[in-house]
Amino acid sequence: MRPRYLGIEVAGQPVPRLLPAAWLDLLNHRWRAQNDTPLKLKVIRSEGTRAIVAIDQRTAPRARLAWNATWQAGEGRTFRVATVRSWGTLVDAKAWLRGHPP
Repeated sequence: MRPRYLGIEVAGQPVPRLLPAAWLDLLNHRWRAQNDTPLKLKVIRSEGTRAIVAIDQRTAPRARLAWNATWQAGEGRTFRVATVRSWGTLVDAKAWLRGHPP
């Protein structure tokens, strides 16, 4: 059976404006710190301190646990990343992020 993908919004504070590749690195790094299995993750869209990521619905609960944390950013800096909401379709997630709900 083909996995169903969820759209998950992640937001950070105080996180600088990140490009999609930086979000991908950040989320994968935190995942690997707590899990031995690889994670299939795709950053669909990012705007400033928020991003929408697509993730297999079966790994979403573990990803939320890994990502909802205060992280050490080096040089004594810390920041917090949290999963904010989830969508069953990526179309709805993208529309919400654009500020134009369907």
